[in-house]
Amino acid sequence: MKDELLRIYEETTAATRTVFGFEYEKRVYMAILDAIPAHWVKLAQTSSKRGSENKLRLEINKTEKAKLLRKSVMVGTLEIISTIKNNKGDSWEKWVVEHYKQVWNKKSTPYYEDGDITICGEKLQIKWENATLANESTIRNAARMA
Repeated sequence: MKDELLRIYEETTAATRTVFGFEYEKRVYMAILDAIPAHWVKLAQTSSKRGSENKLRLEINKTEKAKLLRKSVMVGTLEIISTIKNNKGDSWEKWVVEHYKQVWNKKSTPYYEDGDITICGEKLQIKWENATLANESTIRNAARMA
C-alpha cells in the first residue's frame, strides 16, 4: 500500500524537487532532493472526528540524517523552526520562502496543483523532516484527475 501511494504521489506532484529541512545536533539543515527515498516514508493513520485514513508521513532517523549532511547546507539554529508556535513545518516553509525573497502565506493548495514555492520557474515542495506528504484520499483524487 505504501509503495503504491508513494508511486502515485510522485507521479502526480506538481513539484519537480523537494526543499527538505531537518534538525541534526541542534542545527537546521537544508537539502534539495530530486526524490524522497521510500525508506524515509511510512504509512500512518490520520486522526479525525470523521474517522481515520492512511497517509504518507516522513520519518527519517539520525543515521539517515548523518548521511544526508554531505548533500546539505547548515542554514541556522533551531530558532528557524520555532517562529510559528507548535508548527515546525510551517516555520520551515516560512523561512525557506522568505530566504528566497518571496512573501510567505499559509497555503492549502493540493500538492498536485502547485508547489510550495517557485524559484527560477521550478516548482518545489517544502517539507520538514516529519511532514505528512498527503492523505490517501488526496493521492487517489490526484490520480483520478491526472
